[in-house]
Amino acid sequence: MGLDSLRFLFRRGIDTITYLSISVVCYTQIAVNGAMKEKPMPNLSLTPLGRRFTLLAWVFVAAWTIIITVILIMRLSATRLETQDLARAQAQTLLELDQGLRLWASQHGGVYVPIDVRTPPNPYLAHIPERDITTPAGVHLTLMNPAYILRQFGQEFGARTGIENRITSLKPLNPINAPDEWERDALMQLERGARQVSGFVEKNRAPVLRMMRPMMTEEHCLKCHAFQGYQVGDGRGGVRDPDLLFRIVHPADRAQFAAHSARVRAEKLPGAIEFRILLPDQSERWIGHVCQPVFDATDKFLGTRGSNRDITERKQLEHELQTQRDFAMTVMDTMGQGLTVTDADSRFVYVNRAYAQMVGLPSEELIGKQPADATLAEDHMALARARAERHTGKTTSYETRFHRADGSIVTALITGVPRWVSGKVAGTIAVVTDLTAQKRVEEQLKFLSTHDALTGVYNRAFFETELARLGASHELPVSIIVADVDDMKINNDTRGHAAGDELLKRAARVFQAVFRASDIIARIGGDEFALILPGTDAPTAAGMITRVRENLAELNSHATDLELNLSLGVATARDSALEATFKIADARMYEDKRAHKS
Repeated sequence: MGLDSLRFLFRRGIDTITYLSISVVCYTQIAVNGAMKEKPMPNLSLTPLGRRFTLLAWVFVAAWTIIITVILIMRLSATRLETQDLARAQAQTLLELDQGLRLWASQHGGVYVPIDVRTPPNPYLAHIPERDITTPAGVHLTLMNPAYILRQFGQEFGARTGIENRITSLKPLNPINAPDEWERDALMQLERGARQVSGFVEKNRAPVLRMMRPMMTEEHCLKCHAFQGYQVGDGRGGVRDPDLLFRIVHPADRAQFAAHSARVRAEKLPGAIEFRILLPDQSERWIGHVCQPVFDATDKFLGTRGSNRDITERKQLEHELQTQRDFAMTVMDTMGQGLTVTDADSRFVYVNRAYAQMVGLPSEELIGKQPADATLAEDHMALARARAERHTGKTTSYETRFHRADGSIVTALITGVPRWVSGKVAGTIAVVTDLTAQKRVEEQLKFLSTHDALTGVYNRAFFETELARLGASHELPVSIIVADVDDMKINNDTRGHAAGDELLKRAARVFQAVFRASDIIARIGGDEFALILPGTDAPTAAGMITRVRENLAELNSHATDLELNLSLGVATARDSALEATFKIADARMYEDKRAHKS
């Protein structure tokens, strides 16, 4: 026979005894009153038998009154027990309804509802993909998990009925669901195997029934709670032991987690940390942990109230992005060409190693600077023009020059493409090719194509090109001087070609010392030079011939082994072709040479 059956029989027995007691008392009272009416006995004239009967009657009445009082007290107690049983039954019914609502919500993976002030997105579900969605009509929806649904349902139900219900746990996902003292004790009993915990507590000077049942983990519960270490069949009303969280922390992160916990306790401030945990199958999950230290009125540390989010997917994505970024950085830093990235204000946000070496500055010193800071002032216009073109979405390519940290000049080819952010041009990605060495080679080739390799003055090809150009321009007067090194063959034969080469170099230096930068000095043969003097009339040209002879005499006065002698001829074109003028100057040079020999 069960406890409820015994209670039922007890109550029915009390009811029967109560009714019989009342009947007996009433009958006794009627009997006494009747006897007194048949034989009225004055107080002073009662017989011994009457007095005895009256006394016994009153004793009987008193005894039954006491019995009735006891029975009434027992009846009230039984009524209270019955009321409590009714409350428990109602509470159990409500718990079943809550469990059914939670099961329905969890089986459907939660419910999407419109976002409003009363139902904002749940920050403790941020680890769930598609927590927030937008319908084709533009309505913003957020996911409500079972705990969120029951909390809001309980608030609405409690406001209407005065009956409160909620979900709590020793390790709640949301700190608002943390247990109070009674709930914590009940949760620990559930962890020890209790199927149900209930009890009456006083609230506002009235008894209130509190009841708690365990909530078992099912497959669909793991969507929100798997990262906390739960498995199917686990009770989610508590933890197995108080050190569980620390024990499941990845060994490599335990020191960091312990330091975090100590810091939160010492500073008495909330703290956040990200760490890994090991699940029973030894797989790793990343947790985003936020906690708040809790102290009592005496400032005694009671523990922490925290929340944990599974951030594994985010961490995996971050790791993949970091791996890709490291790979890209390695590729970009090992490029032979410079690579720069600028923002909308044309400031460097990234430069690779090749570009930093190109300008001779560390990469970190270049971040925040602008390309114009290193570009030569005369090339700023080309830089601004290219930037304006890129703002229209075009790719640009142009040559520019910039300063190196050591003061040297770098010539570079800049190929820039627009950098798009949110559909707008927000900077440039540029490939910078150092053309300095190439330009140097080009200039050398160009120099060699127009200059004599031995003396450094122009060669015959350039002389003839300029003679034709000036002849076609008719920019007269133009004077032409032809010079020849005397005794060149004899010196080569007797002293060697090195001595002859030295005479040719001296002759070139003499001409360079006398004539202007605009004059063209060329070696047009083995020992023959020709000079074109634009805008020079005959008297001026004759004066220059005199200066050449004077410098030559000065040079020879200091010569210790080998003298330089030149034969010179000059002619000036006023209205004749320059080719004819050149022939006249050449003829006069030979006349001067014959005069020297005679």
